[in-house]
Amino acid sequence: MQTIIIAFLIGAVASLAFRVWALIPLTLIILAAADCFRLHQGLPALSAFGDALLAALAPQLGYALGLAIAGVVLALRAPRRDKRAHDRHVFGGPSPQ
Repeated sequence: MQTIIIAFLIGAVASLAFRVWALIPLTLIILAAADCFRLHQGLPALSAFGDALLAALAPQLGYALGLAIAGVVLALRAPRRDKRAHDRHVFGGPSPQ
């Protein structure tokens, strides 16, 4: 369970800094590491793969949630002022039509 939570948080943090292509190696690394760890613990192969698959999908869900939260924060932010309109007003340039 801790593996899934940590992988989810890693995906959420990765959404702030990386593109979606960073998820492919991250997912494969987590899948292989979790599968090897579960097999080392003595779980049957199918059960170990299922647990590893859940752990590998968690960063993708975290990535999606991180992007959604960033989009909501961006949408709630006050709109930027148009600097060009301000400059035309101050410097007496032609008004846009």
